[in-house]
Amino acid sequence: MIEHGNANFLSRLPKTSEDLEVKDDITIFQMSQIEALPFTSKELRQETGKDIELGPLLKALREGNFRRMSWKELHAGHLGIVKMKAIARSFVYWKNIDKDIEEASKNCVDCARYKADPTKAKVHYWEYPSMPWEHIHVDFAGPIFEHTFFLIVDAHSKWLEVYPMKTTTTKKTI
Repeated sequence: MIEHGNANFLSRLPKTSEDLEVKDDITIFQMSQIEALPFTSKELRQETGKDIELGPLLKALREGNFRRMSWKELHAGHLGIVKMKAIARSFVYWKNIDKDIEEASKNCVDCARYKADPTKAKVHYWEYPSMPWEHIHVDFAGPIFEHTFFLIVDAHSKWLEVYPMKTTTTKKTI
C-alpha cells in the first residue's frame, strides 16, 4: 500500500547520492585550495584588521556592537523565541545565540505580554473560478515505479489530469 502525504508545488525530490558525492568533492577541493594559500590564518587576520573597510567591521564584531545591533533588530517586533531564532539563523550567528535569545526574551516584559496572545494569521480564501480552467492547481507525486506524476486539477470542475514524467525539469513541465 502506498501512502501519500500532503504535498505542494514546492515539494522537492530527495537528492540522489550523486549530488551528495559532488558536494564532498567540492568540499575537498575547497579545503585543498585554502591549505595552498601563500599565507597563514594569523597573517590574514592581521592584514584584515589593517584594511580600511574590513577593520572597523572586525572591531565591531570583537567589541560586541554587532550583537547589540543585531539583537535590537531581532527583538524589535517581540516575535517570541521561536520566530527570533528562525530569523537569526537566516542572517546572523554568534556563539550561544540560541541561549542569548532565550534568556533575553524571558526577561522582556513585552515578550511576556504578547506571548499569551500571539498575532493570528489571516485566512486567505481563493475566489471560486467563474469557468473551467480559469484557475488550476499543479503538483508532482512520486517517484512511483520510476515515474513522477505531474498533476493538474481544475479548481472549478475538480477535473484531474495526470501525466507520467521521467524527469521533472522546468522545460519538461512547461
